[in-house]
Amino acid sequence: MAARQRSRAAGRQRISDFPAQTHTRSSYRGRYFDWPLWLAWIAATTGGWALAEIVFLVLFDTFAIVAWLRGDPGIGVFVAVLQAFVLRRRLTQPGWWIVAGGVGGVLGSLASTYVNATVFAAFGVHGVFVATLLLTALGVGILLGTLQWLVLRRQVSRAAWWVPATCLGMVAGTVLGGFVAGVALSVVSDGLGQEPGLTTINIATGFVGATLHAAITGSALIRLLQSPAPIADDALPTLR
Repeated sequence: MAARQRSRAAGRQRISDFPAQTHTRSSYRGRYFDWPLWLAWIAATTGGWALAEIVFLVLFDTFAIVAWLRGDPGIGVFVAVLQAFVLRRRLTQPGWWIVAGGVGGVLGSLASTYVNATVFAAFGVHGVFVATLLLTALGVGILLGTLQWLVLRRQVSRAAWWVPATCLGMVAGTVLGGFVAGVALSVVSDGLGQEPGLTTINIATGFVGATLHAAITGSALIRLLQSPAPIADDALPTLR
């Protein structure tokens, strides 16, 4: 009997040697790279862009309409809905991700339109490249990334890294996406002996750009989700 009591006491002592786990909001654990999540994130981002372009193309029967109406606001909502679906088991309030994506898309697009007009007035057609960088980095990247950071900061530690990751994804998707799509279309047009139309250029540029943006932000998101933040008292209100 005495030996059994000593064995139980030793077992309790071994258990008490382990540090207590901190309860966190996120159930996501591990230091490996989550390839399924990364691919799902790319599919959601690219699919949201494609769905938005199809809807606006059917509604307006053209790509040549006001940029803020055709582009970022609509794309932001569609992309945010699909991204929230992917993150539904990793965020406690995925509905706020949709709000952040929609509002960020509208504000970013309006800011981009203003910056584009300002740069064009100052530099003319030669300022288009500079305007592109300012549009993505200042207009969409910073505003969208900041609003999404407000959601992530209660879920993960070091959430502030999401803002520069979003800006990098926007710049890479816009500049490199346009370059890669242009090279690909040039090769195809040389082979077919026919110049691509405006619709083809828009679709190719948007697809490549959305894929690059999703690859960069998806990598950052996976790393952030591996460092969940402790529960805070000032939680976001529930969206039903």
